[in-house]
Amino acid sequence: MDWTAPHVVVAVVFSAATQAWFVVMMILTGRAHRRAVRDFPATEPDLASPDLSHEELGMLAEGDRRLVEVALARLWLEGHVRVGGWVSLVDEPTDTAKEGSAQSARRAVLDRLRDRRGMHLPDIVHAARRRTDFSDAQRRLISAGLVNEVAERVTLTRRRVTGVYTALMSVAIMGVAGSMGVASVGARSAGEKAQVTGVIVGLFLFYVVVTAVTRNRTGGRLHATTPAGRELLAATARVSPEPKHDRVLHRVALHGLSTVPEFAEAAQRVDPSAGQSTGQRTFSVFASVFAAIAGIFGPGDGTRR
Repeated sequence: MDWTAPHVVVAVVFSAATQAWFVVMMILTGRAHRRAVRDFPATEPDLASPDLSHEELGMLAEGDRRLVEVALARLWLEGHVRVGGWVSLVDEPTDTAKEGSAQSARRAVLDRLRDRRGMHLPDIVHAARRRTDFSDAQRRLISAGLVNEVAERVTLTRRRVTGVYTALMSVAIMGVAGSMGVASVGARSAGEKAQVTGVIVGLFLFYVVVTAVTRNRTGGRLHATTPAGRELLAATARVSPEPKHDRVLHRVALHGLSTVPEFAEAAQRVDPSAGQSTGQRTFSVFASVFAAIAGIFGPGDGTRR
C-alpha cells in the first residue's frame, strides 16, 4: 500500500496531534490541582455541619449529574413522573419552592418531559444537566468549606478536555482505519492486508496505553471535595432518615438513581441507540468503546470523589 498517501499522512498527524494535546492538558491540570489542594486553608470551616438539602448533598457526593438525579427522583416520589420502559410526565406540578439549583434542575427535567410521550432515562439526565443552573448549590458548598473552588475549576477543565479528547480520538481512529483501508485497496497479498490491520490495532493499543499512563501520572481521578466535605459525606452515609420519602432521596443523593429498582430497570430496558441513524450508531460504538477503555485507569471526569 502507499504509506505516503496524503489522506494517510493527514489522519496519522491528526491522531498524533490530538494525543499530544491530551498529554499536555493532563499535565497542566494535574499540576494545577496539586497546587489548589496544597494551598487550600487547613483551618476548619465556619459551618462544619451544614444543613444540606438532598440536592446539595448529591452535588457534594458526585457533582451536577447527581443533583439532577435527585430532582428527578423527587418528582417521581411526588407522583408527577412515571417510570417504566420510558420516563414520562404524569401531570404538571404547581411549584412553590424557592429559587435555587434544586428548583432549576426540577424545571429542566419538566421542560424535557413536557409535550413528550416519554424519554430514555440517561437522555433526561444529560439534557437537564445542560439546562440547569448549579451556581446556587455550588456557592453554598464552597462557602461552607466543603468544596475547594480552585480545584473544582480544574476538575471541570479536565472533564471538558476528556470529553473533547474522546470525541476527537474516536474520529481519529476511524480516520486512520478508513484512510489506510482506502490506501490498501490495491493490496493483493494477505501479508499486505495483515500489515494494515496490524498497524491499525497497534495504533489503537498505543492510544490506550498512553491514555492510561498519562492519567495515572497526572493525578488520576481528581476531586474537589475538601477533607471537611469527605467527613460530612461519611457521617451522612451512616444515617438512615425517616420517612421513606426522605430515605429514598438520601440514597439517591449518595449513590445515584441506579439504587432505586424502578430507575435501574428503566435504564436497562430501553435501547439507547433508538432513533439514531446507522452512521450515528457506528460513531457511538467507537466513542463508547474508546471512552470505556480510556476510563479503566481512573478517569479524571470532574466528579467530586
